[in-house]
Amino acid sequence: MLRAVTFALLLTLPGLAQAACDGNSSGRITVVAGNTVTGIALQAVDVVRGPDGRGVVAITLCPASAAAFAGITAANIGGTVTLRADGDPVTSAVVREAITGGRLHISAGLDFDTADAQAKALRDAAGLPD
Repeated sequence: MLRAVTFALLLTLPGLAQAACDGNSSGRITVVAGNTVTGIALQAVDVVRGPDGRGVVAITLCPASAAAFAGITAANIGGTVTLRADGDPVTSAVVREAITGGRLHISAGLDFDTADAQAKALRDAAGLPD
């Protein structure tokens, strides 16, 4: 039991999160907003259960990408932003407000299989473990 707790605590250390960001190939994950395409780096991608019981893809961006994404969403309120993995669209959404803080959720009533497939595509393109 102590090993599991120790392991969980180690995963939350900033150095490990930074290692995931440093090894991330940001060019393989892109955000498309209007005519602008920006590479971003992902720190973590998980599938969680939303309040309605459906699948939600929870994404944590690396710090530099969080700042870039905040700027992109702030400049595109009312517009559409598309998240792509290896050039393939994963999801598109209309931006209602700037997304700051480096965390976003893809929900839109996804079943778990669809959410899992989207998360896997993002993790694979970012070079993150399953």
